[in-house]
Amino acid sequence: MAAKQTPALRADIQLLRAWAVLLVVWHHAQLGGMPAGFLGVDIFFVISGYLITGMIQQGLTQGTFSFAVFYLRRAKRLLPAAYATALLTGLASAWVLEPAERTDLWAQLLGAVSFSANGVLWRQAGYFDGAAELKPLLHMWSLSLEEQYYMVLPGLLWACPPAWRRAGVLLGVVASAGLCAWMMQRWPSAAFYGLPTRAWELGLGSLVALWPASAVQRWQPPLQHGRWLAVAVLVGVPMHPLGQTHPGWNAVLVTLATALLLMTRFNVARVWTPGVRLGDASYAVYLVHWPLLALLNNASLQTPDAHWRWAAIGMSGVLGWALHRGIEQPLRRWPLAPGRAALGWALGASALTLAVPGWVLLRSSDAESALATLRAPNVGFAAVCDQDRALYRPLPACQDQPQARTLVWGDSFGMHLIPALAGMTPGGVAQATRSTCSPLLDLAPMDDRDHPLSWARDCLAFNRSVLDALAQAPHIDVVVLSSPFMHLLATHDLGRRWQVLDGHQPGPGEVRTPSAAHVQAALVRTVARLRQLGKRVVIVAPPPWTQVDSSRCQVRQQLGLWTLDAAAAGLGPDCSLSEADSRRQQAPVLDMLAQVAQAAQVPVFDFHARLCRDGRCATALAGQGLYRDARHFSYAGAKTLGQLEGLGQQWRAVAR
Repeated sequence: MAAKQTPALRADIQLLRAWAVLLVVWHHAQLGGMPAGFLGVDIFFVISGYLITGMIQQGLTQGTFSFAVFYLRRAKRLLPAAYATALLTGLASAWVLEPAERTDLWAQLLGAVSFSANGVLWRQAGYFDGAAELKPLLHMWSLSLEEQYYMVLPGLLWACPPAWRRAGVLLGVVASAGLCAWMMQRWPSAAFYGLPTRAWELGLGSLVALWPASAVQRWQPPLQHGRWLAVAVLVGVPMHPLGQTHPGWNAVLVTLATALLLMTRFNVARVWTPGVRLGDASYAVYLVHWPLLALLNNASLQTPDAHWRWAAIGMSGVLGWALHRGIEQPLRRWPLAPGRAALGWALGASALTLAVPGWVLLRSSDAESALATLRAPNVGFAAVCDQDRALYRPLPACQDQPQARTLVWGDSFGMHLIPALAGMTPGGVAQATRSTCSPLLDLAPMDDRDHPLSWARDCLAFNRSVLDALAQAPHIDVVVLSSPFMHLLATHDLGRRWQVLDGHQPGPGEVRTPSAAHVQAALVRTVARLRQLGKRVVIVAPPPWTQVDSSRCQVRQQLGLWTLDAAAAGLGPDCSLSEADSRRQQAPVLDMLAQVAQAAQVPVFDFHARLCRDGRCATALAGQGLYRDARHFSYAGAKTLGQLEGLGQQWRAVAR
């Protein structure tokens, strides 16, 4: 994807590149049959490490290596096509992106120009940030990671004695892989985006490049026997992955298979010539495919129809080839020597890439600013109230009165209720919330992305500490419990694979498959424990929602942005939701809560009864949008709802 190309570049490597880019494009277009097509990026990493290390090693061995020449050649190879893609994407955003997504895109542009897009995207991977499929420059994270590797590798190889280079790279691969495995259990997003935790993949390619030619030749017979096994891995694993964690065993198998094929140097028959040509243009195709798909995702309120996705794939091929032939190839052959002129051109191109889209992205009308506020995160009283420590701390910033009498305990669905209660609840309200951590005694969710086992254990400890704090807070007499609960009932929700950690029995806890029975039992235990502490309880069910984000409908409608399928997505002309669709999607949660209401004799408040009429559920009240995304109330929407319905008084009255 980002390695140097020479006239003598092996056709088998170009064929590997073609397969890698096909995997990635097919997966991103959501055409089915390739659940782990993202592994194409891992193939690219190994190839890049191999080619770039071979180039550096050759220059060092012959005494011709120059840092200035190396970095200039990298810049001419990578930057023109990347900058052109970023520039055109920024301009197109004026007709497609909403205000919040424009702000994110500006940060992504800065990251692309400064080779830090992986860090930017990591920071944009939080719970309340925009969905990944809406970020037009999301794919720049892998390019930035490669560029960072290119920044570090030449100096390390230059400083290392020749006889120690291979051992040094091997040590780095082992250390990086170990760090990756450790961090995947604690900070999966950081492990995914960071160079220290992904360098082992590029390092495998570097190891192959540093391996003595004589040893490679000596091992050719067994390598040739293993070639077809490697091909089977590269075809089979993306179609039938081993688990969901990434980078994990899938990445290990695919990168090792790629390294083996790089060592076998297999001949490519003429029948594969189209694939070789696609490999030639793979970098350009990779650059353009994702902005096209992301802009299409932004324009659609649900997964775009297959014909739109096929059209995006076809356009990716056309634009990718044009970018390859019109910008990438001519400028890489540009006879520009290292010096002030080269630096001036680089700075000028960077400034242009930022300035033109920046003017489009950062200018905003009053209406756009107001709508951006609608979709801002609703964390309740303040950001510090989304507590990320293992133990709950009652904070003055997280209550509207000293000695508040009502406590909202929950996850983000507890946070989004606070504006509906603050200043409108007799005796005041306080907040005890932690994102994704449902208010349950001894039961915590965990997923394959951002909430590993260590996080689930912290969630259990947080909830126990909330109960401990309530035991020391006699002034609190009502507790409002709020969570979507779906991630504790279904193995797949929000595009993630969920499990639960059951800490009810003594010991470190048992990882289980989500089930209604476990959630029901934990919720009944939680209510019973609260009553032992002298508290009255009310449970608040999640508001009406479907898979379609009604807030995006409202924003796009009011700003006149290109939108594909509001009616097909089940939304009304006023962006209202189908009550039947909402109840059907929430049926497991509502049924479970009905069982809890009967077993624990606890009231359950259902927003459907307040917001739905004649089969439609309102997504705006008194001219104010209610939602900030598909599921959560906006700050202003919750406040409006609280004022109109008097929720604080209602819930205190019915709690028992």
